[in-house]
Amino acid sequence: MEFVRKLVGRPGRPGSNVHQSSNQDEALSLMHLRKLFMEFLHSPVPLTVREQESKLYMMLPLFCKVFGQAKPSSLTEKFGDVCQFAAHVSRLMVNEIRRRAANQPNDAASKLIIAFLMRDSAEDTVSGWNLLNTLNILASADTPVVECMVAASLPSNMVKCLYLFYDLPLLEKTKEKSTEDLHDDVATIQKLYTQVLVKLCNYTATSRELVHTDDLALLFTAISCPIPKHNAQWRSCVSEILMTLTRHALDREVVHYIHSKYYITM
Repeated sequence: MEFVRKLVGRPGRPGSNVHQSSNQDEALSLMHLRKLFMEFLHSPVPLTVREQESKLYMMLPLFCKVFGQAKPSSLTEKFGDVCQFAAHVSRLMVNEIRRRAANQPNDAASKLIIAFLMRDSAEDTVSGWNLLNTLNILASADTPVVECMVAASLPSNMVKCLYLFYDLPLLEKTKEKSTEDLHDDVATIQKLYTQVLVKLCNYTATSRELVHTDDLALLFTAISCPIPKHNAQWRSCVSEILMTLTRHALDREVVHYIHSKYYITM
């Protein structure tokens, strides 16, 4: 009997096999992510902008799968190229915003951007929702990662886009979604969009970037200018961003800028 026990081995604890399988799956996903990103960085043939963006979009679900529930510190520990990844992903969002806002009135631009950010966007493999989720994870990372995001002009472009959302028209129901469903979708986007900007605004690098681009002025304008009732939730986003900036990201340069614009007087 003792021989049989040794041959068979001790039974594992309940759930241990599931946990081990999950860890193996995560490790394989991480290896695949690293491989895809290295191929992206060192492509044997020159890639067009669209080809580069397509390859990035392929990585986003994988990145979210690996790091969606991970500790922020694990990004730099497990993914050594995360700073470069953050820079490329941030530029991707900047390009997508600019692409949809170019030569468009505010209401049309805001509608195009919201449609892009919808969870079930119809734009083939181009998922603005995955992109926004990825930025939310990256914005929780260490300071060098956030600074790469700021260097890509992400905060200023997201603030410009936020100002566009003040003119977002009422979305009309479609065959797939009712007006109420669309309202819920916009509320979900607004919550995640706010999270990304608030995380970025914990850093002085962000406030300085907003000063250099003069987009900090947009936030002060947005907190007091008129807004349609159906877009009122975007003002709460602006309020939260400004409160975060004033608590965590003020330095002499930023304070001087605010005073010079007469938003706050001595």
